[in-house]
Amino acid sequence: MFDRWVICLGAGRSQISLIKNAQLLGYNVLAIDKDPKAPGFDFADESMVESTHNSNNIIEEIKGRELCGLLARCTGSALFTAANIVKEYKIPGVSYDLANIATSKSALHKFSLDNNIRVPHGVKVSSGKEFNANEFSDQIIVKPDFTIIGKKSITKVKSSNKHEVNNAIELALLSSGNEFVEIEDFIEGYDCSYLSWMENGVSSILLTWDELIGFDESFNLFQFGVSTPSISVAINQSKK
Repeated sequence: MFDRWVICLGAGRSQISLIKNAQLLGYNVLAIDKDPKAPGFDFADESMVESTHNSNNIIEEIKGRELCGLLARCTGSALFTAANIVKEYKIPGVSYDLANIATSKSALHKFSLDNNIRVPHGVKVSSGKEFNANEFSDQIIVKPDFTIIGKKSITKVKSSNKHEVNNAIELALLSSGNEFVEIEDFIEGYDCSYLSWMENGVSSILLTWDELIGFDESFNLFQFGVSTPSISVAINQSKK
């Protein structure tokens, strides 16, 4: 094995395969997690018990190390820790801009519009007072702008029902990491996802799937599974 080190932010179950594959490629892995009993520590070459949200502490503790790269199978504040480490050590990894659009719905919305990618109409608000129902269709989706836990606190409500809208905004604020909420027009249809390999401007589709979601009696979104391949393949929408 080469004496080359990479950092893996997080050492939970979802990071185990990442750690193992990095080692198969010839890298030593320093895994970082706040849980001293994180299962990924059993596979890592070295472990550090530290919150992945504390970038300053991590940067101080790894000072003087020779690093080749950083692995970040994570989301939320940990992605910004990844971006800070990458910038500090000038190693391959997640940039601040990528972390921003990966965690903030409004940042992704703006990025898409700036790059001529079609997205539903939406606004970022910090309270119900900033919402104007006249700008939206009958059904809207209210969600945390900065996602911390998956699809938590995402609701579908009528834009004309002020009470429902205010309740949905308050709920989303409780689960948002930046005290903002993203509100968008609801579009009926399938939630299709694509995993693609991009090389020299050419996209090759590796995997497609549909997220199977619904709304409960309180209009809260929940996910009950996935279906693969995506139905968009069957109806010849993939290339579009």
